Amino acid sequence: MVDTHPYLEGNLGTRTPVPHRHGDPVTCPTCVSTDREACVGDVVHHAAFPPLTARVGSVRRYVRTCAARFGVTHRFPMDDVALVVSEMFANATTHADNAGSDVTVAIGLSGPLLRLEVHDLDPRPCVPAAASGTDDSGRGMLLIAALSQRWGMIARHRGKIVFAEIAPHTEF
Repeated sequence: MVDTHPYLEGNLGTRTPVPHRHGDPVTCPTCVSTDREACVGDVVHHAAFPPLTARVGSVRRYVRTCAARFGVTHRFPMDDVALVVSEMFANATTHADNAGSDVTVAIGLSGPLLRLEVHDLDPRPCVPAAASGTDDSGRGMLLIAALSQRWGMIARHRGKIVFAEIAPHTEF
């Protein structure tokens, strides 16, 4: 079965993500808070996905599609971008208590960087696992840190935002 999402079908569906300003309750309800500068910059796409690890492939395709719409796929290491957003989304679906609510994925340009965000409703901070050499999991945050110029977590009044900023290829 092909894993699809409304934003990925046809011309990204009828609910095409829209650019927004920080905290705009109409176009960015997940970003509304007292911390208006916490969300991705003004050039952004965002979409909500069910909190299921089976949706990781849809999230990767969504982010690649958005980067193509920005016209920046040639500027950034897209395999790294896909891996980082996969790890961030998998962490949100595996470790966060989302109470059945969707997880929002956002992608935007933040100056020269490509910024990825995963918004979830669990206020608990991210805690890197101490994986041993034989563990099958527990290295996601290490991968995010290694492939990002900057990454972190922003606490929100309703949950948190985990973000990563990816630098362009060195020739840009």
